[in-house]
Amino acid sequence: MKKKFTTTFIFILSFYYIQAQQQYYTEENGKTTLTQQGASHLASLPLKCLDKEFPFKPWYVINDTTISSPKKLHPAFCGCFDWHSSVHGHWLLVALLKQYPQMSEADSIVHKLERHLSAENIKTELALFKGDNKTFERPYGWGWILQLQNELLTWNTPTGKRGFDVCRSAFVDQEPGGVEADCAYLHPGDLCDDGLWTDRGIPGRSLSCQD
Repeated sequence: MKKKFTTTFIFILSFYYIQAQQQYYTEENGKTTLTQQGASHLASLPLKCLDKEFPFKPWYVINDTTISSPKKLHPAFCGCFDWHSSVHGHWLLVALLKQYPQMSEADSIVHKLERHLSAENIKTELALFKGDNKTFERPYGWGWILQLQNELLTWNTPTGKRGFDVCRSAFVDQEPGGVEADCAYLHPGDLCDDGLWTDRGIPGRSLSCQD
């Protein structure tokens, strides 16, 4: 009797789990499409952690006894455990909002982006890219910075334009650590890795890279 009850419980739990997952995307003719509910679910992940300072894993070299807090060193990209994950989270929010401008989290996303991607914050971020840290987070973090810039470039809104102009002037025009790449010419396929990129570059189900 107990075994039968356990089997029934697992079956019911699995059924509702599958039902919940299907609300996040649709599948038709072999194509997987993210729904607005799915977009909201994905957006909730970085929204919860982008302002959470700790725990934090630094990747930079410390040369003296002066240690600044993560938020002081990274006023734009602090949270979500480490620097590149924070940059990745900002990219995800921009990418989702571009596809689903009516999503319920839109105002929160715009407010967070405008607050984080200010000229002053990006200037502070750039100050770390010197000396022993001139190659900080290269290549992975730099790849996500370029992806964020590319997403901002193609987001035809005041927030997108301001964010792109600020990031470009810092991370491209000034070439931190010798980076010589312009996000205007970068395509998601250039950084494609199986399991990382999916349809339209949204993390999730492992699909092929798109042209």
